[in-house]
Amino acid sequence: MATYLIEENSGLSQELRRNIFILNSLQRTLYENGETELGKKYEDAFNKHLSSLEINDSVNRGQY
Repeated sequence: MATYLIEENSGLSQELRRNIFILNSLQRTLYENGETELGKKYEDAFNKHLSSLEINDSVNRGQY
C-alpha cells in the first residue's frame, strides 16, 4: 500500500504515515523475536520507502 501511495505522489498523508509506521514496527518486532531474515526484508522495504519519499520531496522542491 505504501508503494502505491508513494507512486501516486499523494504526499505524506496520514495513510502513508500509518503504513510506514507499521513497516517499521514489524521490522523491529521481527528482529526482537529472532526472525532476522524476515526482519531484514521489512527493514529493506522501510528504507526503500523512506528513500523514495526523500527523492519525491526533492523533485517537488525542484532540487533533483
